[in-house]
Amino acid sequence: MNQNAYQKSIKLLAKKDYSHAKLTEKLLKFGFEELEIQETIQILVDKRFLNEDEYIRRKVLASLKRNYSNRYIIHKLESESLCISSEIINQVREEIKLTEHDQIKSLINKKLTLKNVDYQSLKIKISTYLCSKGFDYYDFCDLLDKAIDDIRNN
Repeated sequence: MNQNAYQKSIKLLAKKDYSHAKLTEKLLKFGFEELEIQETIQILVDKRFLNEDEYIRRKVLASLKRNYSNRYIIHKLESESLCISSEIINQVREEIKLTEHDQIKSLINKKLTLKNVDYQSLKIKISTYLCSKGFDYYDFCDLLDKAIDDIRNN
């Protein structure tokens, strides 16, 4: 093993978490050879400095706290070459007691404070916002309609 690749990895991991793929990519940019990178990653895994499952769990938790949907989280992690299922996300959801329904309601309420907007424009803006967080229209349309009706009737 090249000590420089190991030391560089430790410095990188001290600053932030990396998946195997991201760390490999980063070390390749620094000019390390593929074989020495793989040896370094194996040592990091053996010493528990690099844990793919824990990395995924932390990414899921951070994404849920930022109110992203399961679909968005899966897509985001797959773009990092990580395999994830809805079951893993739902386990983290249960740990923090957060349902998609609660997330949607929270996001709708956050956007209901928009001023000087007609109800149709408000509905479109909130729908666009929820879709950007990865939610399906059919998952939130009833909640959004109810929220809009509630502010109309007040």
